[in-house]
Order: sequence, then structure tokens, then C-alpha cells
Amino acid sequence: MHELAVAIVNAEEDSPEENSYRTQLLNYLDELTGKYGELPSLLATRADYIDDPIETERLLLRASELAAHIGDTRNVCEVALSLADLYATERLRSVAARAWLEKARAHMSPDDESRWASSRRIEKRLEEL
Repeated sequence: MHELAVAIVNAEEDSPEENSYRTQLLNYLDELTGKYGELPSLLATRADYIDDPIETERLLLRASELAAHIGDTRNVCEVALSLADLYATERLRSVAARAWLEKARAHMSPDDESRWASSRRIEKRLEEL
């Protein structure tokens, strides 16, 4: 899966090559879901590679629900950051973005530099709204 994600990033945007890699990745996620069932990480990964913000939101909300249900705090945090980013950049719902950002921050450790950097980027975007 990592190789396909790298190929997508390295392909020219909206090119046939990128679309092919994206389709392959989504098909692979379908296979994994068939094998392991609906998992927060699979739902969140799918959300990262689709273009429909409403479907992205639905997938992330379901991933959050599942992660909380099974006590998967890593994915609770990751998904909350993704939802905060979605609401701050595409869906433009600042109250929801702040709520999800706070939820993510509640699950971050002080030394989690990349998550804190994402958190600050989202906070900055919210200040600009």
C-alpha cells in the first residue's frame, strides 16, 4: 500500500497514471476490508484518496466511531486531526474544526512533533477564517 501511495504522490496530478494508482490503492483497500472487516485505519486511508468531501467526512466520522469503540487512541487522534483539517479547509465549519482539533490534542503526547505541527497548521487556518 505504501508503494501505491508514493506512486500517487509522485505522479502528475489528474494524470492517467495517478488515476490508475489511485484505483489500484482503492481496490487494495477493498480487499483488505473484505479480509479484516471495517477498520478505522482502512476507512481513514480511503478518505485520504477520494475526491468527494462529503464521502470523506462520512468515512472519517465512521473511522472515529470505530476507533473510539475499540480503544484505538492512535487512530482516534489521527482521525480527529483529519476531521479538523477537513472542516478547516474544505467543509468550512470552524466550530466543528475546533472541536475535532481539541479532541486530537487531548490524545497527543508532548513529544509528538508531527501531530503538533499539523495541529498548529490547522489552528492557523482557523484563525484565517
